[in-house]
Amino acid sequence: MPRRKIPRDGIRRAIAAEAARIIVDQGLEDFHLAKRKAVERLRLEPDTHLPPNRDVEHALRDVQDVYGGADRLTLLRRLRDGALEAMAQLKDFRPRLVGPVLEGTADRHSSIQLHVFAEFPEQFSWFLEERGIPYDRQERIIRMERNRGEQVPFYEFEAGGLPYVITCLPLKALRQPPLNPHSGRAMRRVSAHGLRELIAEAAEPALL
Repeated sequence: MPRRKIPRDGIRRAIAAEAARIIVDQGLEDFHLAKRKAVERLRLEPDTHLPPNRDVEHALRDVQDVYGGADRLTLLRRLRDGALEAMAQLKDFRPRLVGPVLEGTADRHSSIQLHVFAEFPEQFSWFLEERGIPYDRQERIIRMERNRGEQVPFYEFEAGGLPYVITCLPLKALRQPPLNPHSGRAMRRVSAHGLRELIAEAAEPALL
């Protein structure tokens, strides 16, 4: 099957839009993988220059607005309310909300992603165990600097019918956010106070 010809100025836009649709359809979190799949779907050359992640993020919001509508906004509010409730329970660990629930790009595949902070990761494990919360503990590498990774534990569990992924970071990470794996910039995150403000802003009626 011949490769499709797309005007040069529209190639990046087409890849970003197709990658966004793949992310929504398949629940992918890996933007690079979604872009590579988009190149294949569009029958472009394998070495086609890929759009930056910010273009995919913008396209993702457009796709969700078209296909999600009011249902997606209802889900987003439920996830943010769930995050706020969890953050109140985890206040001793100074939790911060990160990821799609914060950015407003959450969908039915999304988990509530929180960062908590402790001198020793075991402190958070004990917290969950004392409350009888079953969890799956794994580890991942996060980037504190471009050339420095750090292995940290994360915990997956459900509470109130909502999925959570909570990463336990060292106390020093309160001052230095990890790098966003998509943009390479410092990860955006908010406290419970910031989340309450975000929820209030989203609830305000649009001005005519």
